[in-house]
Amino acid sequence: MNICLFALLVVTFVTGSVMASPHPGLSTEHLLNKQKGIFLLPHGFKMSFNSNWDLQMQPNSGSVLEAFQKKRSWPRLLITKTKLKADTSIEGYTKKWIQNYSNYGFEITNQKIFNMGGTNAIAIDLRELNSKIMARQYIQVKDKIALVITCSDEKDFFNTAITECNQVIQSFEWSKNPEKAL
Repeated sequence: MNICLFALLVVTFVTGSVMASPHPGLSTEHLLNKQKGIFLLPHGFKMSFNSNWDLQMQPNSGSVLEAFQKKRSWPRLLITKTKLKADTSIEGYTKKWIQNYSNYGFEITNQKIFNMGGTNAIAIDLRELNSKIMARQYIQVKDKIALVITCSDEKDFFNTAITECNQVIQSFEWSKNPEKAL
């Protein structure tokens, strides 16, 4: 009888631990819900994705997240985050990279400054010279963090891709202390 009671307690404890919330006060459903984007908060920001996106965290690649449209695996949205050693302006950070685009086979077709999550960002449209791929990079610098979000797709589908990616970008919000994030 005592062994059965002990076994029941062990099973109850193990099952309860497995089903427990990773953070007190929040269910796992809220943390992993891509429409709320909370799962990105450890990186210093959040963004919302609709159900058309298939998300893949990229912890060891230097990227934060890679997302694909479920229907055709395009457009592709890649988020990279770099911690900077010193405060840098968005213009200074972007200028450094713009000079290298042609070395990588890209032509800049457009660029503009816009508001992303309450902070200025730069959107740069690119065309890969030797393929049918186009991309838009959304670049933002805040509190010694550079965030580059690249949306790419085949040329024939690029206008639709940008509409989808812009919806995600419009949901972008920095956390209160992004410099303390991962």
